[in-house]
Amino acid sequence: MVPPGAEDFPLGITTGPDGNLWVANETGRTIARLKPDDGTITKFAMPNGIAPERIVTGPDGNLWFTDTGGDFIGKVTTAGVFTEYTLSSKSEPVGITVGPDNALWFAEQGTKNIGRITTSGQISEFPSGPNTFPRLIATGGDGNLWFTNTGFASIGRMNTSGTVTLFPIPSGADARGI
Repeated sequence: MVPPGAEDFPLGITTGPDGNLWVANETGRTIARLKPDDGTITKFAMPNGIAPERIVTGPDGNLWFTDTGGDFIGKVTTAGVFTEYTLSSKSEPVGITVGPDNALWFAEQGTKNIGRITTSGQISEFPSGPNTFPRLIATGGDGNLWFTNTGFASIGRMNTSGTVTLFPIPSGADARGI
């Protein structure tokens, strides 16, 4: 629970490999660990004053997060040790998910790309195509990556080779979460 007046604005949450809940706290510029057994919250200050947006547990047992304003993907261990991976300028990554290939995939709303980073830090980017604004991303049961296409009344599907297909949603609808 966030107390009234606190400088916290949690945007992403995941269950960590340690069984605790991990929260990306944008305004508070922290990654927080919440122990469900007793409610203890420990906040890990972000390096360089960055603001995390979304968070996911990676296949390597670390927590991976996006930083929209800082144009990078970050990794934090359960002990609170941070590593940053710089993306291209104005990439603005928002959503992040573990892909079917055990790499981390993320939506870059600024460059309109879908990015991929391996747990060793190798980055690849794939264009999501014209008339796209990818924001959030999830791995589907079909082995594809699905992303919201905010502002264009569609949902996108991308395979791990980078082929994109857009599916229209009702006119006037604006996909925000997936």
